[in-house]
Amino acid sequence: MNKNILKNEYFFTFINKISTIVLGLLTTAFINRYAGAALKGEYVVLLNILNIVSVVANLGMYQAYPYYKRKGEADTLKRFVNIFYYQFILYSIVFLIVALLSKSNLTTLIFFMLPFAVLTNQINFIMMVENINYKNSINIIVTFIKFIVAVFTYVFLPKMLIVLVLNLLLYDVLIIVFYLIKLKVGFSLKYISVKFTIAIIKFGFIAMITSLLVNLNYKLDVLMLNNYVSSSLVGIYSVGVTLAEFGWLIPDTFKEVLFSKTAKSDSIQSIIYCLKISFYSIIAAIVLVVSIGKIFIKIMYGNEFLNSYLVTVILFLGIPAMAWFKIISTLYLAQGKRYFYLLTLLASVIANALANLILIPKFSIYGAAMASVISYTVCGGVFLVDFCSEYKINIIEIFKITKKNVTDLKKMIKIK
Repeated sequence: MNKNILKNEYFFTFINKISTIVLGLLTTAFINRYAGAALKGEYVVLLNILNIVSVVANLGMYQAYPYYKRKGEADTLKRFVNIFYYQFILYSIVFLIVALLSKSNLTTLIFFMLPFAVLTNQINFIMMVENINYKNSINIIVTFIKFIVAVFTYVFLPKMLIVLVLNLLLYDVLIIVFYLIKLKVGFSLKYISVKFTIAIIKFGFIAMITSLLVNLNYKLDVLMLNNYVSSSLVGIYSVGVTLAEFGWLIPDTFKEVLFSKTAKSDSIQSIIYCLKISFYSIIAAIVLVVSIGKIFIKIMYGNEFLNSYLVTVILFLGIPAMAWFKIISTLYLAQGKRYFYLLTLLASVIANALANLILIPKFSIYGAAMASVISYTVCGGVFLVDFCSEYKINIIEIFKITKKNVTDLKKMIKIK
């Protein structure tokens, strides 16, 4: 029975997310206590800049993979992965040049991490489409290793930014090694085609812009907040963001499975049920955060981070709308609806920036959290309304639970 459960993509992804949440919470507890609010603030700013730079460096090419897989292109996997190898080599050379010429430690650190961050994102996406159960298995293993390293860091190592950077780098290297072993794609000039590369770069340009907008939607609050408040307050705010990101794992549970499904077909009914389950799961999570969040933060992170409680509560209010975006976007990306995706995200980022400009000076870290909720609601709301309009679905049906829903859900997740 246990073997059969683990074969089911939804069940196993759920197990993976629960493990990630538990181990992730413990890991962040040790890392935050190790770093303290000020160093954590510096580290978070560095990560946010790295994420944005890596999105541009990725060129969005990996997001073309589901589209080309659905087209049945020959040797699609080998062609994509070999292009990723060349990108890694190129960005490693760029790092060496920057290290020799740059006088900024922050810039050097960002370009040091860049090749690994880019390749991790690319291979992680490929594995999500190719073999999600393997991806989930490795994620559990690597997350556990990350927790052990965090404990070691807290107990034995001095408080330094480079230590936090090396912790992240270890995670990236492990993910890359495990996934490449499974994919079994060797380095070869045979699969490099100028025509194909140009084609996916063209496809990837819009995908890169949309990914950049997604990241700005997630990261803009921290980057703008850094211009108004101290590193300590940024560190406190980041705890709320981290806890909210664990809430994002609820829709991510379904998103990752749907990426695999929508790469083959539209799976509309599966998307509808995933929207329903994620919505009510998030509502339950919000109630839990409001009820015990303050006690949890005090126990896990200490009194220094207690002000992150209200930030966490506010950010959780934006997760239901973010779930609509995350789940529906799997279908739209697979269908190649890049321009709708782009314009919606652009509107969301503009709303985010304007809200931050207005709310941060008045409400500090809480204003940044409110701005994020506004942008999430704009983005998720547009996706939900368009999805319901496109497929003639009464929006009430997205939230209504019936006996037929329960029966159909059992069929959807039935272990074969």
